[in-house]
Amino acid sequence: MGGGWLSTSDPSRIVEKILNDARSEAERIVSHAKAEAEARRMEVRKRADTEVEAAVTKFRRVKEEEARRVVVEAKVKAKERWLKEREELINQAMEKVKEKLAEVTKSSSYVKILESLIEEAAVAIGGGDLIVEVNERDSKLNLDLEGIAKAVSSKTGVNTKIELSKARLRCMGGAVVSSKDGRFSYDNTLESRLERLSSTMRLTAARILFEGLSY
Repeated sequence: MGGGWLSTSDPSRIVEKILNDARSEAERIVSHAKAEAEARRMEVRKRADTEVEAAVTKFRRVKEEEARRVVVEAKVKAKERWLKEREELINQAMEKVKEKLAEVTKSSSYVKILESLIEEAAVAIGGGDLIVEVNERDSKLNLDLEGIAKAVSSKTGVNTKIELSKARLRCMGGAVVSSKDGRFSYDNTLESRLERLSSTMRLTAARILFEGLSY
């Protein structure tokens, strides 16, 4: 029967059917191959994009870190240079102040200045029985220790007596006032006041520096 069907069928139709089937199969294979190729292409592209993005991100991060490091190093160097210049300027200023103070100790107004320094120190330690030390030159000045004691008593509310120590300071001027029992002492020499001024100047300069060059 099968052979009869083939023999009685139109050969052209059989060929056409075979060709159509072959064409359909070929199209299906090609379509599948295209889809698979496209999927692979997209996967490769996605992987490549991811790798490129990762590389770009890494490069950008490295460059940003380098830029930050350069900025930090520049700021550190600027601060170091500023600190050095600040120290030089402060030292120059201190030398000028020393020169002026040396002139003051030779002036007619120095006695009143010294008495004021003694009073300030005596008030700072609360009055009482006090001893004042000065340098050899100042020990020969006519200091009104009794008047200073009265002023201190008035300001502190504590009966105060001040006597000049036989010990002598090695300083430019000013005085060191101590309680007679040795428990309290206040250094109000010109050098000590100059050092306190120097510390204040350094702190002020440092604050200006770190505000102006903050990270």
